[in-house]
Amino acid sequence: MLATTSNDVDAGMSITNKQSELTLGSLVHVPLRAHGKVNYAYLGIASVPVYPQLGRRFALGTSKGAWIQQVASGGPAERAGLHGGGQGSTRFQAQRFATGGDVIVTVAGHDIRTPDDVATALSPLHPGQRIRVEYVRGGTRRSVQLQLGSRPSGSSNLRP
Repeated sequence: MLATTSNDVDAGMSITNKQSELTLGSLVHVPLRAHGKVNYAYLGIASVPVYPQLGRRFALGTSKGAWIQQVASGGPAERAGLHGGGQGSTRFQAQRFATGGDVIVTVAGHDIRTPDDVATALSPLHPGQRIRVEYVRGGTRRSVQLQLGSRPSGSSNLRP
């Protein structure tokens, strides 16, 4: 889920209709000419959707959410102590998964069923905002408050 060139597309780059409306709204309400760019909230993760079979196979403690495969070094998720997979990788249903990562289940009060839900929850938020993220680690639901970053320009960074 890491984009390596500006032409690469990944699930973290999906833009929903709501996000486009919010982006257009931010261009109108916060004039682009005043800042020269629009800043997007950034968590700094690469994740995959959890589904019941995956949750059972890897004993994730949940059947839905965004399973963190990797965290951006120095990003908001890493600073808050969220873990990406780092205990090797395992093949399951024709796909490789990095094992040992946390599963995000709530972002800023929004239930998370897939990684796209993370992007949707972040879309109305701004860099610098403090939010609560609920996640499952080792079968236990936990919570952390973190400060969102500003999504880096370029495509080699994790998104959202």
